[in-house]
Amino acid sequence: MSDYRAALIGTALLAAIAGFAFAGAAAPGEPELALLIRFMAVIKAAMALGAVALVAWRLTLPATPRLAFAGIAACALMAAGPGLIWGMQHVIAGAVLFHAGFALLLVLAWRDRGVLTQPASSSAASASSHAASAASVSRRIAASRAFAAVTSPTRPGA
Repeated sequence: MSDYRAALIGTALLAAIAGFAFAGAAAPGEPELALLIRFMAVIKAAMALGAVALVAWRLTLPATPRLAFAGIAACALMAAGPGLIWGMQHVIAGAVLFHAGFALLLVLAWRDRGVLTQPASSSAASASSHAASAASVSRRIAASRAFAAVTSPTRPGA
């Protein structure tokens, strides 16, 4: 496991534990509202777990330290949010943390070009694959034109 992935998992776990610890005991209130808010916290925790898995996968590929740090920070923010929401005393703070982490993750995904680039060794295979698909498209166009010429009604004087 790379150092970045170990830091990601450790930081996300510490942030989640800190979120639950800082939230303290549940605030008294209506049981239906508590059920709704806690269900929302569980959904946000599942999304944070998915974000950790996604960033951990991304860190298996070459990444700059800045990208790794931002991904770890985004996951830590997302992991701390559900704990604060679960306690129902800091719902707004938990929501702000979670959505700030989610926004940072979206910006990282938008700006990251590392996944889309291909290694140089596969460029020859990619070029031959593109040539084969272009030839296939040309054959399909020629076949459809031939079919249209055969099936179209003849016009007088044309």
